[in-house]
Amino acid sequence: MGKGDSPRPLSITPDEWARNWNKIFKDTSKKKKVRQPKRKSDEMSKIIDFYDDIGKDSSGRAFVDVVSFGFDEMEACHDYIQWLFPLREPSQFNPEAPLLTDEDIKRFKVGFKEYLDRAPNFEGAVDMFLSFLGFEWVWSKGKNYFKLSPNWEERKYTWAEELNHNHLRITRFLSCLTLLGWRAVAEDLLDFIKETAEQKGFVLNSKSVEYWEGALDVE
Repeated sequence: MGKGDSPRPLSITPDEWARNWNKIFKDTSKKKKVRQPKRKSDEMSKIIDFYDDIGKDSSGRAFVDVVSFGFDEMEACHDYIQWLFPLREPSQFNPEAPLLTDEDIKRFKVGFKEYLDRAPNFEGAVDMFLSFLGFEWVWSKGKNYFKLSPNWEERKYTWAEELNHNHLRITRFLSCLTLLGWRAVAEDLLDFIKETAEQKGFVLNSKSVEYWEGALDVE
C-alpha cells in the first residue's frame, strides 16, 4: 500500500463488491479483525490450516515463512504458489499441494466476512504477488485501484515478455481470486495488465491472455 492508504475491507461478497464498490467500502471500512484463540488442526483442510497459521506446507514451511520470501526466492521456487493460491486441479509442478474444495471456499468466505486470521493473511499473499509483478493494490479515499509500484522498472521483466513461466502463475492467481469470490478484483487486475502493456508498449502473448480471460470464468 502507498503511504497514508488505509487497509482494504474484506468482509464483502463478490456480488456486493461488483454492484457498488464505494458503498460497500464505506459500510465496511471500520470492520475489525477478529482474533480468535488458535484452534487445533482438524486435519480436514491443509489449505485452511496453512492460512490459519496452524499448519505447514509440504516443504515444512509455515505461512509466515512463505510470505517472507524475497523476489529472487519467489522466482526460483516452484512449490509455494500452489499453497498461496490453491486451485481445484492438481499442479504438475507440485503434485503434493492440496486441492481447493467447496468446503475450503466456504471457509475462506466465512473468514473474509468475519475477518478471521485467514482474511488478512490472504490479503498479504495477494499484496506479495502483486509486488512481485511490479504492481500495488491501493485503498485510498473510498477508492480501490491498481497502480505501478516504485519497483516497476525492475519487476516488469518478471512477466512483460512474450512468454514465461510467470504467465502460468498469473493464470493461477486470477483463477484463485475468482474461486474465492474476488472475481471483480481479478477482472480489474486483468484490465490493468492490458492497459499497462498498451501504455508501456509491449505485446502480451495472445495465448496467455486467453488463459487469463478464462480464469475469470472458473467455478
